Amino acid sequence: RRLSSPELSVAFDYIGDDGFSPGESVPAVFRQWPGGNSGVYTTEFVFDRAGDWGIKVSEAGEKGLLRVGNGTFIVTQMSSTPEIESKAPLSENRTLSDVNTLVSLTTDPYPDKDLYQLTIANAFTNGKPTVLVLATPAFCQVLTCGPQVDVVKGLKNTYKDKVNFIHVEIFDNILEMDGDYSKGHVNSVVEEWGLPSEPWTFVIDTEGLVIAKFEGFASAMEL
Repeated sequence: RRLSSPELSVAFDYIGDDGFSPGESVPAVFRQWPGGNSGVYTTEFVFDRAGDWGIKVSEAGEKGLLRVGNGTFIVTQMSSTPEIESKAPLSENRTLSDVNTLVSLTTDPYPDKDLYQLTIANAFTNGKPTVLVLATPAFCQVLTCGPQVDVVKGLKNTYKDKVNFIHVEIFDNILEMDGDYSKGHVNSVVEEWGLPSEPWTFVIDTEGLVIAKFEGFASAMEL
């Protein structure tokens, strides 16, 4: 949920093998998920080298510093997902024309059938840009898949005449899983796109080039 402050201060420090390099502090803004008070804080930062990085998140109140959180993560030289400005994979995901029921394609409890009409490959042939979300609302390990799909559905309602919107479920045997995550077979599209986690959202231009990608939750404003 939103903390007491609408903004946080976030500092990124390089802590790799070749020395310590303190980074600048940047603000993080709260992005509310659809239909509730929960959400995430987001910010933008350019990581100028690969290696180990540290993050310090600070929340300030009227009487000064309230709390601080720390963590570490790795920035790789290359992404496992398609690089920005690279050709997107021409994946042949299943659509409504391939199944008898929508529940075979998505674990979204309130699915929008418009998100399951096109294969990714076909979307790149109709002259429209495409927003692709790969997520599993029912089995998400980080609790952001459902809100992310909801954001994409909301954008579709506004831009459906100008943009393709596609949701691909992380697992391709939803009915056989019967609610058991351990029985899941990962969709081949997830492997084709090199996803190390979920959810991911990609924006692809009319030429089939990836122009933006988001791991985790991306707000409607960001997309």
